Amino acid sequence: MNRRSVLAAGVAAAFGGGLGYRVLQTPPTPGPVTGIDFVARETDPSDQSEEPPRIDETDEHEFFVTGEFIVGNSCNAAMLDTVEYDESADELIIEVVGEDDSWPWEFRCTDIEQYNEYELTVDVESLPARITVIERGSFDDTHTSKEL
Repeated sequence: MNRRSVLAAGVAAAFGGGLGYRVLQTPPTPGPVTGIDFVARETDPSDQSEEPPRIDETDEHEFFVTGEFIVGNSCNAAMLDTVEYDESADELIIEVVGEDDSWPWEFRCTDIEQYNEYELTVDVESLPARITVIERGSFDDTHTSKEL
């Protein structure tokens, strides 16, 4: 094995999970979903609201979800975890979680609670009868459902 092969194997191991780093991807689009756009950002704890996620539809082909919750310590961030479609109930279930998004060797995390707000835009062929959003934060889960 030459030096270039060893170097390439090391890079592949580091980015392919060899060092415990997870590559998080947008979940596949199930059922009527044709596109997903998810954005999360850190928020000021003094601006934190205790309101559940909000679901707003703009037309029969798109809806928005906005929310904010405690994601954990300073190395955690809100991430889109799952998008599932229950065909028998015509229900779309979306789960947003607080996950560690730091590198494994990053030691600058603090125990201070981290708040994140997020915006999710979902494009659909047609709106389902029901949309359920679940936030899994560091303290408790929040469930919001909306009949359409």
